[in-house]
Amino acid sequence: MSNDYSELSINEIAEIEGFTDEYVVDESSSMSKWFGKILNTKVKELSDGDIAKLLRQNYHPFYIIPEAIKRIRINPIVGGLYDGEMLYSLSRVDALFWLEYKEIRAEVSLLLKELDNYKLVFLEEEKEEINVEGQINRFKKLISELRSAISQIEGEEFMFWSK
Repeated sequence: MSNDYSELSINEIAEIEGFTDEYVVDESSSMSKWFGKILNTKVKELSDGDIAKLLRQNYHPFYIIPEAIKRIRINPIVGGLYDGEMLYSLSRVDALFWLEYKEIRAEVSLLLKELDNYKLVFLEEEKEEINVEGQINRFKKLISELRSAISQIEGEEFMFWSK
């Protein structure tokens, strides 16, 4: 991936995207309070859960997806709330984003090819506590959902250009 935005804070990203008004936290909204807390945090310092939540909310995906890809490459089942949360959140990015940013979509497609060869490994004591086959099937399902989201966009783009 050509650009690394990990040193930027969420506030700096918002300014780059043209949001110049100071963010005012709505104390009655947990989402607003959360967003207010991360404003001055660099992308690389955000928790896995924060990255996943930003993706699900479609906040700054151009800047957040490269960080998500880095983290998934390190740990494919990375998440804050549950294993695989980052993959799930990536599959929920708005379709219009994928249509506009082909380079990032191509990077996610490459990531998916890498994940095809990834094998989940469990410690013996983990195998006794969890349903290994269920975990593997959930991981495969997350990959399939992300692949489906990307493939659908690529199919729509093909249909658009072939008219």
